Amino acid sequence: MQQFLEKGNYVNDSAEKQQPVQIKRVINKREITFDVYDSTQGFSDSKWKRVVAVFCSGNEWQFKDWKSTQDLGTVINKKELFARVRGFYMSFQDVKVPSHLDSWNVLKLQLPRNKRHHDVNEQTKFWGDFETFLKRERYSGSVW
Repeated sequence: MQQFLEKGNYVNDSAEKQQPVQIKRVINKREITFDVYDSTQGFSDSKWKRVVAVFCSGNEWQFKDWKSTQDLGTVINKKELFARVRGFYMSFQDVKVPSHLDSWNVLKLQLPRNKRHHDVNEQTKFWGDFETFLKRERYSGSVW
């Protein structure tokens, strides 16, 4: 994911699970550092409060360890989750997108399998959408 976020080149780096990866991005003339995790396992309350985005796999079980803001003992509702954090789903264009993602508030990023130099277009779409999300009223007191 680091290659995609920084350089616009998706590489399946699932074999390398270094945590966290730090991504730096200039937003509103300020350099912001994002910590990117592969898993939320063992997250402290402080880390949960700083979650602003998630790349979802399309599988419901991906969120089994996520905390609900209403009741920390319950499984998180996807409507609640994607109102609070920005969701992204990334796949190759020739892969069928799971139909239940239509009810999740996620941006679908679809990479061309045979034209990898076009990955940067999806990276541009990602950062534009994410920066717009961060500028919402909820984050108006933040550094962006």
